[in-house]
Amino acid sequence: MTFFILRLPSLICFTLLLCTSFVSAQAQDSLVHKRFIEVGISANAYRGDLQAGYEKFTSSFHLGVQWMKKKRLNGAINLQIGSVSGQNPNYQYSGDLSASEKTPTPNRYFKTAIFTVHYELQLNLIKRRNFRLFIAQGIGIIRFNPKDEFRNSLSKDLTSRAEGETYANLAFMFPTQCGFQYFLPNGVGAGFKMGWYNPATDYLDNISKWGNKSGNDKIFACRFTVMVPIRIKSEK
Repeated sequence: MTFFILRLPSLICFTLLLCTSFVSAQAQDSLVHKRFIEVGISANAYRGDLQAGYEKFTSSFHLGVQWMKKKRLNGAINLQIGSVSGQNPNYQYSGDLSASEKTPTPNRYFKTAIFTVHYELQLNLIKRRNFRLFIAQGIGIIRFNPKDEFRNSLSKDLTSRAEGETYANLAFMFPTQCGFQYFLPNGVGAGFKMGWYNPATDYLDNISKWGNKSGNDKIFACRFTVMVPIRIKSEK
């Protein structure tokens, strides 16, 4: 969370500069615009075998394109670059082991950079001239590579998992979110989204068979966005 706070001023400045470069001084009705570039920053929190709740937040940068031609259902494409992490210094595997299995030595800390790309459909629950309230469901991919406190790749550390346990660093994800957007007369908008990325993997923290929690790892996110209309010559 400290990283997120320290980087917030520079990210806000970058967003304002981007808006200035795209938006003309002439005021226009926001309903004229059908496509928007979306720039955002988010605070992400992991929950899994090394963290029972969403306690530690890290940050991500987002860039996307959103369509708003339809009244109720619209699409968006989003790209994210960021990270998630978790730690439990006292973590121990409490499950049953056979006589032939080795003593569990799972990692107790991880941090992974994440890169995601997803497409989502937004259902507008309320759509007014300058305000939208929506829910969204998406599908995409997430790339991750958990590392220990010394920045060594945990996926290559076979002692941190059960014998023969391997995994891929790429997985599907099914983000579920809700949020709102408000637009100024010149078409520029600001918004807020929150929800879960729902990655289809239990290995964000490198732990699965030696895990004490069933199910896949979770990522909760709160995102602040700025939306800039893409100018189309045919629009008036």
